[in-house]
Amino acid sequence: MSKLTDDDIQLVLLQDIPSGSESEDGLFSDDDDSDHDKTYRPNGICDVSATSSSESEDEKSQITTEMLLSTSKTNLQTSSHRQSALNKVGLKQNEKNQVGSNSQQKKQVNLKKKSQRSPNDHLVCIQDPLQCQVPNDPYNPPVWSKNYSMPAIEPFTENSCGPDDIFENLDDISPYAIFCQIFDDHIIDHIVFQTNFYATQVGKQFTPTTEDEIRTFLGINLYMGINRLPSYRDYWSSASDLHNVYISNLMSVKRFSWLLNYIHFNNNQVQPKRGHSNYDKLYKIRPILNYIGENFNKLYKPHREVAIDEAMVKFKGRSSLKQFMKDKPIKRGYKIWMLCDKSGYNLKFQVYTGKCENSVELGLGARVVLDLCKGLEHKNHVVYMDNFFLSNILYEQLLEKNIYACGTVRFNRKYLPTLANDNKLQRGDFDWATSNRGLTMFKWKDRKSVHLLSSLHSPSDTISVNRKEKSGSLTKVPCPTVLKDYNANMNFVDNFDRLKKDYQCDRKSRKWYMRIFFHMLDCCVTNAFIIHKELPKIDGEKKLNNKNFRREVYGGLLAAKIIGVRSQIPNKTRSLNNEISNHKPFVPKRIRLQEAKHQPVRGTSRRCAVCSTKKKPVRTIWMCNTCQVPLCLKKETQCFQIHHTK
Repeated sequence: MSKLTDDDIQLVLLQDIPSGSESEDGLFSDDDDSDHDKTYRPNGICDVSATSSSESEDEKSQITTEMLLSTSKTNLQTSSHRQSALNKVGLKQNEKNQVGSNSQQKKQVNLKKKSQRSPNDHLVCIQDPLQCQVPNDPYNPPVWSKNYSMPAIEPFTENSCGPDDIFENLDDISPYAIFCQIFDDHIIDHIVFQTNFYATQVGKQFTPTTEDEIRTFLGINLYMGINRLPSYRDYWSSASDLHNVYISNLMSVKRFSWLLNYIHFNNNQVQPKRGHSNYDKLYKIRPILNYIGENFNKLYKPHREVAIDEAMVKFKGRSSLKQFMKDKPIKRGYKIWMLCDKSGYNLKFQVYTGKCENSVELGLGARVVLDLCKGLEHKNHVVYMDNFFLSNILYEQLLEKNIYACGTVRFNRKYLPTLANDNKLQRGDFDWATSNRGLTMFKWKDRKSVHLLSSLHSPSDTISVNRKEKSGSLTKVPCPTVLKDYNANMNFVDNFDRLKKDYQCDRKSRKWYMRIFFHMLDCCVTNAFIIHKELPKIDGEKKLNNKNFRREVYGGLLAAKIIGVRSQIPNKTRSLNNEISNHKPFVPKRIRLQEAKHQPVRGTSRRCAVCSTKKKPVRTIWMCNTCQVPLCLKKETQCFQIHHTK
């Protein structure tokens, strides 16, 4: 008993095939009729029950075959439909006969291509619901209702918050000492080595840089952030209205330009090329980012509330890292994701490098939040974020790690409930829905609607806020507590950015990575300033403001150089540059304590080691505690200074 092929099945669907005695030419018999062939089974039928018995397979295939053929007979059941179908087939056949040999060859080629196709390409797959199962969605959406209640909030488990205990053990907690804990000697050594190594690779003759020179270079750049001029060359200008004696005495303009051109942070010879598995767009500055990031994280213990937001670093040059954000004050530059504490301290950061292999990263916001929240697990922190990062899937993942979250949300996100329309809400009204997984979505109507999602706020928590009417009068409007907490805690990154921009370096450079380096230098000073404010006061000293703190920092960086320069300036020249001031002179501790080994102390009356002679003996009760020699401390003589400078 022969079986029909796939082409025969197509012919069956187009024509009414006579069976047995109805055939006029005798080409068909009862044996060829698939209606009476119990063993016939088409190749195009879906069958996924590989474990079933052979008998059940025959029965299921028989049922499926009968369904297919009965469908074809039903479509041509009446004689009128049967005759019209035959007429159409006949017309098509006459048109095909009029085509030349070229069309016949094309038809044969097409038939060969059809024969090479899979049977499932041209047959409708009739699936048995018992055999074919639809794969389940990997995410099971939550159920939203007003009948669910929010779970109880777990208490914050971190015992101590703020600066690390290492600052309590420091003998000196001056601003410069705090800065050196963040921008430590290891970073200075790395910059010195890589700069000299790069200058050697260039092949030109040069004078190697040193650690003190790099500190002087960094201190000058911090000083330029306070005393700004259009170009760095103006500080060495011969024009009296631009020339800066303070800077020009510390370093020559040629040496400063050389350091700007040759300062390096990584070895160019071993940089992975584009397309390599280890290729890194931030390779040239990656070591500095790693060192500073580790110090940021280990020197401060975050409070309960933290915030995640983005910051922009201005850059208008050519770089694949540059981003354009039309709604930001800085529209072109580098985008940096930041995690900041309620004090403003920058705990973690990530420089956004753009597309990966010319493809947009899916779930970018959730990935950034999960990366920045590493280390906050199981302490019941509260993370605030905006609608760029937020989704209920991310909130559920954070809840599994005992991290609460709150922020604005886009109402058209997937798996979120549909709340009341804006037309049905008046000013001060709000709608809400709670999921079965501990999340609540709010919609509050002010002049416009605000959508928020929270995993720790209850809909029953409300407050009153003042709103101004058109007449100018103030009225109290009800508002959910979630909005008040969001406005109070979402500005942590903005506060840090504000402190940094007050006196930032803002150094322009053709090298793309120098912008990021000076940005990180400013971030180190800003974090050190925040730590300085949170440390306890010592001996009633007042806390410095941002400007004076930066002065202390660059004063410490320039101390060694300033002392060496001042010792070479004659006293008469130095006195001419001094102006009369009503304020006490400002001298950084790093300079005043540099010569701490030589201090005058009271002793017995002895002859001065400098000005006393046999003809004119001069006696004094003061002596140097290190040299153990008597020295005069009088208004008209400077024996103590002369002795330690000559």
